[in-house]
Amino acid sequence: MIGNNPVSNTIAAILRRLRLRAGGVTRRRVAVRRACAIAGLTLATTACGDGILEAPTSPPLSQAAMLLQTAERAALVALYNATGGPDWTYDDNWLSDKPLDEWYGITADEFGHVIAIDLGDNHLAGSLPKELGDLADLVSLQLQDNELTGSIPAELGNLGSLGALWLHNNKLTGGLPEELSGARDLIALWIANNELQGVVPGSWRRFELLFFDISGNDDLCMPGTWRFVEWWQEMLTFGGSWCHAGDIDVLTRLHQATDGENWTDSEGWLGGLDLETWSGVTADSLGRVRRLQLPDNGLSGRLPEEVAELANLARLDIRGNNLSGVLPKALMDLALEEFRYADTELCVPDDPAFRRWLNSIDNHQGTGIACPDLNDRQILELLYESLAGDNWFNNDNWLTDAPLDDWYGVDADDEGNVERLQLYANLLVGKLPPDSEGSLICVILSWATTTTSRARSRRSSLTSPSCATCISMAPASAACHRRSADCPNSSCCI
Repeated sequence: MIGNNPVSNTIAAILRRLRLRAGGVTRRRVAVRRACAIAGLTLATTACGDGILEAPTSPPLSQAAMLLQTAERAALVALYNATGGPDWTYDDNWLSDKPLDEWYGITADEFGHVIAIDLGDNHLAGSLPKELGDLADLVSLQLQDNELTGSIPAELGNLGSLGALWLHNNKLTGGLPEELSGARDLIALWIANNELQGVVPGSWRRFELLFFDISGNDDLCMPGTWRFVEWWQEMLTFGGSWCHAGDIDVLTRLHQATDGENWTDSEGWLGGLDLETWSGVTADSLGRVRRLQLPDNGLSGRLPEEVAELANLARLDIRGNNLSGVLPKALMDLALEEFRYADTELCVPDDPAFRRWLNSIDNHQGTGIACPDLNDRQILELLYESLAGDNWFNNDNWLTDAPLDDWYGVDADDEGNVERLQLYANLLVGKLPPDSEGSLICVILSWATTTTSRARSRRSSLTSPSCATCISMAPASAACHRRSADCPNSSCCI
């Protein structure tokens, strides 16, 4: 009887997905056996056999059946040899003449065919052999928590009865094999915490997966197209990253930084995983942003530097909006084919490399405005926007008309020139923006009491070569780095 516990609930869910009718005696028996195997239970006769139906008398094995058993035995021997069998934690009866279901971790049906392998956390080390694809009746394969290396064998796609595959917590590498889609009965797949790469193949959408976990594989992701989103919606659980997750974060930041709530058209924005439903967004085969077209759409404020993180972006059209400030130099990382920002107040930084990049774009329509020199107030405003100032623990008087010396953490002289900026432990998140000459703004986030040097450039009193040296190696997130040789009395953080 199926009880009210997590394992039995899993069995019940699997049984529902298999859509088996109660009419067929054989099918019903096989369904219960498969469900137990998938849940990792022992397929003992008392658990999944006699409690439901009387076991039929096994007919004599045909020659074909005997050949199949020989192939299955050979497949298990290949697994033993390929994964350091003599060093397994348990290998009782392996390579012996005893029936296969007396080998440790093996479950066979009444005909002697292997239907489940449970060798999880058993010190298997090595590559999985292709011979595993000869286990035609295999329903459950548990090889998690071992030291398996190499790729997932494409031959596993030959396992037409396979319902659940546990390969998590190993050291598997390579991509996910397209051929695995041949295992059409697969409804549970755990491959988390390996070193797998690439994207989930489109052919895998044939699976009616209930459980799918690819988390812990840093270079593996699920495409964010509408077909994959629909597939994901049918699952009970999914663990892992989406290929376009970073793009969603960037678009969210753009929406926040440019008063998205008051855009002329923001239909779909921030509302779902399929970016094609966000107005003005066109995505590629991974669901990543390919085109961003928001002309005359009521955007206001500055263009956030994070837009440069849309690595696959080819066309950017933001003309006719109330945008102002400096075009982020980080945009040079993009291979744009089209860039339109005419009829805005966006200005071009005085940087020969940036101008060459603009001139290389096939379809460029800009403002022709050169950026003026930034004063200290403008640089602090830029810093506030770049480092999520609205979320700081203390942002008293920032972005107000109050003297800079009244802004939290700012020390300024009588002329309004910033001498020191102390924002330690204030929840700064993001990247430091460059000033108009391309030097990093120096942010002193220190508990030290000594004052910093008064040395300053013509452009910005916040630019200090020593501090720029300290933080120049930090282009990514807000993590604190110290270099005592470069910054003996302070910490330079981003």
